[in-house]
Amino acid sequence: MKREFQQLLLDKGWERLPRVLIASAECAPISKTGGLADVVGTLPKSLAGLGIDARVITPYHRCVKDKYHDQVEHMFSFSVDLGWRSQYVGIERLVLDGLTIYLVDNEYYFGDKIYRGGIPEGEQYAFFSRAVLDAIPNLGFFPDVLHCNDWHTAMIPMQDALGLGGWARMNRPGTIGNNWLWRMAPGAATPELAQRLRRENEATNRRMD
Repeated sequence: MKREFQQLLLDKGWERLPRVLIASAECAPISKTGGLADVVGTLPKSLAGLGIDARVITPYHRCVKDKYHDQVEHMFSFSVDLGWRSQYVGIERLVLDGLTIYLVDNEYYFGDKIYRGGIPEGEQYAFFSRAVLDAIPNLGFFPDVLHCNDWHTAMIPMQDALGLGGWARMNRPGTIGNNWLWRMAPGAATPELAQRLRRENEATNRRMD
């Protein structure tokens, strides 16, 4: 199977095995509320069996700190703008059973429940999405594939495709007027970008006519 998989990649134009970074709100066994955590916890191991270097980036939830804090290594920190706030982001690294897990640290968003519920939960994972994209250039691991899971990471692919920086700030939660500080401008999705996204969806059988 490994040889067949490698040949398939060669046929698709890949000269080497891709590096994969999996972004998710939870990852078993360190954080889990349901099936998503199980998928994210087992997928990197399955990919490793095919020779792929697959890693995970996920929030540094309170439940993770309580259990694994003595195994975690601090890598670096920075700030991201979310609405009117500039928020701290710490990037920690945990290696568990051979799997490298990058942890996004912020006590305001991840110091309690995995899912805060309601509007706070939307802000919680808008912050996570922004932090993931800004962290990647400094991880020392440059993924060819950024694998996003569920709605918590749904903003990442378009932000990544458009090459947005920190200036593309998110909305101001809870305000009524002039809520969005950034909107996708007409023409931002160029014909070239549209064709690229079309090809990627076709390649993964996700095209919807």
